[in-house]
Amino acid sequence: FAWLSVFLATWIMLGLTLVSWALNNGRATDVGASPYHIPAYLGLAALGVFCLALVARAKRGGRRWYEAFPAGYGTLGAGILVILAFIVADVGWREGVGVARFGIENWLAPTRILLVVGIFLIAVTPLRARLMAGPSGTGQWPAVVSAGFVLALAWGASFHPAANPWMERAVFDQNSEVWAMDEDGAHQTRLIESRDGSAAWNPALSPKGTMIAYSRLSPRDPSAGNIPKDADIWLANVDGSGARPLVVREGFQWLPHWSPDGEWIVFTDELEGGPWMASGPQGPESGNGLLGLGFGPGSSTPVRRHARIWRVRVDGNGPPEQLTDSAGDDRAAAYSPDGTRLVFDSSRDGNTQIYLMDANGSNPRRLTQDDSDDWGASWSPSGKQIAFNAALTGEMQIYVLGVDGNGPAIPIALTSDPGSHITPS
Repeated sequence: FAWLSVFLATWIMLGLTLVSWALNNGRATDVGASPYHIPAYLGLAALGVFCLALVARAKRGGRRWYEAFPAGYGTLGAGILVILAFIVADVGWREGVGVARFGIENWLAPTRILLVVGIFLIAVTPLRARLMAGPSGTGQWPAVVSAGFVLALAWGASFHPAANPWMERAVFDQNSEVWAMDEDGAHQTRLIESRDGSAAWNPALSPKGTMIAYSRLSPRDPSAGNIPKDADIWLANVDGSGARPLVVREGFQWLPHWSPDGEWIVFTDELEGGPWMASGPQGPESGNGLLGLGFGPGSSTPVRRHARIWRVRVDGNGPPEQLTDSAGDDRAAAYSPDGTRLVFDSSRDGNTQIYLMDANGSNPRRLTQDDSDDWGASWSPSGKQIAFNAALTGEMQIYVLGVDGNGPAIPIALTSDPGSHITPS
């Protein structure tokens, strides 16, 4: 009986190890269901059938169900009951509260404690039976194996890839991912995961709320200062499924923004890379869009430039269309509520200012006239005002300006207390 318990526990533990390997290496994306879960579930099913057979035999002999197990082996049945409770509770938790499909926050969900307790009760059974038998009892080696299983459960406490020699690659990189939550911060759920060193950035929800556009950054490049070399525009369903590329081209494609009718996405294209900055004394321009920064004798650090605004059809019909081609950098375009105009940031006249143009890129007009760098413009629902970031008084604050009329607009401070305030929406 002891060795049969050890066999079933070994089966389940190896199945769980396979599940852990599949999740850690991106072979499975759901912590609860995948082909890699089948061995573990079959092991649990075999254990359940074994326990039910013992209970049925006890009933036929006129004994109570808890008398079906030998001394010390009642934890087998208790473990099965706890795991069944976990399955029911976990479904309710995921539907009612919402958890990420994978990650530390998933394993630390309250219902997952039941899973750990159930596995522990199953694994500890032969050891418990040996201890209850006392010095004269038998089953020493099954007890030793059982103790090893209990210690093996410690793998669940190791969340760093370096602690797991069975990992093919590290998936716990410090990369950006796309999450969703309610307005009050509840139901936080990961939608787009980073598993291969890439990162998901700048998510934008479609007007109908059925799709997400985002920028997918390539893995970090150690030869280029450990920063991504490229980024593309991707689309996914609102639940994170069906992720696919929309714009794949050389350079850094980011800051997607949907048109109100959901037919177009406007984005920023930086042919020579992304918006990475570094501080230091400016050196001479190299002539290829890079500025040398003197961090040390004879050293320089690339700063990426040459940003343009493009648009692309969401259905993929036709190539992307370039909307701007100024001498400066044009970034972060956003459609007006009626879809006829675009507001964007540009350094075409020196420092970065807020500009307005038609949706096809024609008739550009400068809105702000100040010595600050103004950026991050966002439309009001009426389309008559724009909120943006500026440091007109030394600290970054949020300002609002009107867009009606032919002359430059005068900004009105929306925030004034100490500290930086950015990213109005």
